[in-house]
This record gives sequence, C-alpha cells and structure tokens, in this order.
Amino acid sequence: MASREQVLERLSEVKAPDGRPLPATGVLSDVVVSDGKVFFSLTVDAAAVPAWEPVRKAFKHFFPAGHDLSVMREGTSYIRVER
Repeated sequence: MASREQVLERLSEVKAPDGRPLPATGVLSDVVVSDGKVFFSLTVDAAAVPAWEPVRKAFKHFFPAGHDLSVMREGTSYIRVER
C-alpha cells in the first residue's frame, strides 16, 4: 500500500495550470490513505474549472486503470482514487 508521502510525491508530478506542482498550489486537500484507498480533493473556483480540466485528465495517466476517478464541477473538483 502506498504511503501518504508516496502519494504526495506522485502528485508532485502533476502540474497545475500555472505550471506549479499540484501540492504547491494550495488547492489540494489533505491526502488520506486508509484501508488501501487514497482520498484527496481539489478545490478551485468555479470559473477556473475549465483551466483545471487537463489536470483532471492527467490523473488518468498517474493512476492505473481500475481506479475510481470522480469529478464534481461546481467549484470543487473531487478526485477519489481507490485501489
């Protein structure tokens, strides 16, 4: 099972619309690893959601197929990844 630190390291490879590593943006919630599952969310202004769409798509490359990837568009992008 991945540790919280390993997940954050992997998320650092994902770049925000402004080019910064995702954990450095301030939009990432706490990362929780529990019972083999990883949970985190991104909270962005509703007007910024279209700019973050490439970030959402990047998660498909960073987490293997078979993981649950969910996104809400009302100002909060919610990403849930389960193994």
